[in-house]
Amino acid sequence: MTDLQIVLAFQHFVLSLPGGAAMAIFCAKWLIFVEGAIAAAFLLSKKRLKRAIAGQAAVAMGLALIIVSAVGHLVLRIRPYATSSLVQLLISPPLKSSFPSGHSSSAFAMAFVIFSLDRRVGIIALILASFVAMGRVASGVHFPTDILGGMLVGALSALIVRTLHRDVWERYAKKSSPSSST
Repeated sequence: MTDLQIVLAFQHFVLSLPGGAAMAIFCAKWLIFVEGAIAAAFLLSKKRLKRAIAGQAAVAMGLALIIVSAVGHLVLRIRPYATSSLVQLLISPPLKSSFPSGHSSSAFAMAFVIFSLDRRVGIIALILASFVAMGRVASGVHFPTDILGGMLVGALSALIVRTLHRDVWERYAKKSSPSSST
């Protein structure tokens, strides 16, 4: 099956469900904000580690969007709705390249950061990120390979942010520990 055939089959399935179009639109446009609110809710925690989740998720999301923008300028992939009149466009047409998916990269960057620090909430975030991604395909604005590219960018961004945070934290902790000040 080609990318376009998968989009058409998935869109046909989703749109055949009662409320399928509304669900696809909600997932494609708005669900990412729910995930962002979950990440931001960690700011309310009294635990430093939990509060760090919000900051790291925001940085990972920003890094993911920078990478997506750079790759998108190189790849310049046309979106599914522009390749076939059979694909229904359910949301406003995005103006940038289809590959990789910026929404998916952002959603998965946040989800992977959350998962790395809080497994239970992280599983929920990964499920939400998956629904964001599926909504983008069902809405006719991304191919499945755009989503996979976005997932990889999100995972890479989360890994970079988590690694840098860990390295900086370890250096800071060693410098500020009482035994290092002698």
